[in-house]
Amino acid sequence: MKLRQLSIRQLPGIDRAFDLDNLSGGLNIIVGPNGIGKSRLSAAVRSLLWPDRGIEDGGLVAHATFDHDGAVWRVSRDGSAHSWQRDGIDAEPPPLPGERLDRCFFLGLRDLLDDSAGAGQDLASQIRRQMSGGFDLDAVRDDFENSVGKRVGSKEVKALSAADGEIRKAERQQVEIAREEEKLESLITEADKAESAGRRLHHYKTASSLLALRADLNLVEAELAELPAVLDK
Repeated sequence: MKLRQLSIRQLPGIDRAFDLDNLSGGLNIIVGPNGIGKSRLSAAVRSLLWPDRGIEDGGLVAHATFDHDGAVWRVSRDGSAHSWQRDGIDAEPPPLPGERLDRCFFLGLRDLLDDSAGAGQDLASQIRRQMSGGFDLDAVRDDFENSVGKRVGSKEVKALSAADGEIRKAERQQVEIAREEEKLESLITEADKAESAGRRLHHYKTASSLLALRADLNLVEAELAELPAVLDK
């Protein structure tokens, strides 16, 4: 986030309101004798970013404008009231680090004036330590590398690889079983269809025989009907 504008309306230790406009996207330096409010100004920025970071000896009334992630953010604070806007629309605060880590993002004069070959290394180490919960991760890494042999875990890796192979084999078997089950279901369906067709064929044959018998019966009845006429002659 880049601070573009800061407006102080009320700040304990500052006699009058003032604005800081058109701030550079690079380095902005505020100089002056002791007691004019340089530290208070830094505290005001902290209070704007982190609402739980209050101002001693009274309330703060101020607002600031930041450029962040392609948008213009405006934060306002009036005592305990705290609000954010993104591109002129009320919004939730941007993703800021935790308030307890605020000291990692503010440099003191000693840090800025250190021109030694290792300048900034101690500061970077402190930032890493603070952001990792107070643990020296570099020391932990070194201790871990020195205490653990290169071949430690090779047996476990082999066992894990073998288990992974068995799992893959079982998965392939399950796929084959699923395919066979699909084939079985298809065969059962076809068998049901064949059985149903067989029952229909039996009915058709019975009906066909019945029709043939009825035709024969009609023929015999016709012949019998003609017999008395023949006898009379």
